[in-house]
Amino acid sequence: MKETVYFGTYTRRTSQGIYKADFDTETGQLSNLELFAAEPSPTYLAFDQHQHLYTVGSQDDKGGIAAYQTDGTLLNHVVEKGAPHCYVAVDEKRDLVYAANYHKGQVLVYKRKEDGSLLLSDVDQHSGQGPHENQASPHVHFTDLTPDHYLVTCDLGTDQVITYDLDSEGKLSKLYTYHSQPGAAHAILFSITIIKSLISFVNSIALSRF
Repeated sequence: MKETVYFGTYTRRTSQGIYKADFDTETGQLSNLELFAAEPSPTYLAFDQHQHLYTVGSQDDKGGIAAYQTDGTLLNHVVEKGAPHCYVAVDEKRDLVYAANYHKGQVLVYKRKEDGSLLLSDVDQHSGQGPHENQASPHVHFTDLTPDHYLVTCDLGTDQVITYDLDSEGKLSKLYTYHSQPGAAHAILFSITIIKSLISFVNSIALSRF
């Protein structure tokens, strides 16, 4: 059986953006590698149920997010001055897309329009710092949904895990801030076994709660 797989890349050298290839699930072989969309350093990708692709994006030396159709046609960029995002996630229930910006320390919410393009809905700017020399400012590294549809974010710079509620228009309401040490980077949530894990980038350890 063959499936299509997509690759996000850094484009500092020869790479041009997002690539796709055929993957044979029986042999483990990749074939027919080709460029899907030219996009500067699309290092994180997420698809919605209609196969629109959302990726870390850049345009005119500005950073943010990009939306593409299933054939690789660009729908739109939503960018601002500064570095692009580092993480993207889709909320099918609310028609929202979430992003984390590591360099700016921001959590961003985008409204997904009917054609799959995006419109910025809300931004939460984190503040503070951590004890490590690499934690002089906020670095939001992860933002995604819990099984019960709350938004959870991990901030590598401030040693915080923050949860939010959202309304139907994508406006954030902060619920709880958990101070986790050291350097929370990613949360992995399993709805069936109720396992919660945090991966730390500072001390290279994993913390779990069952």
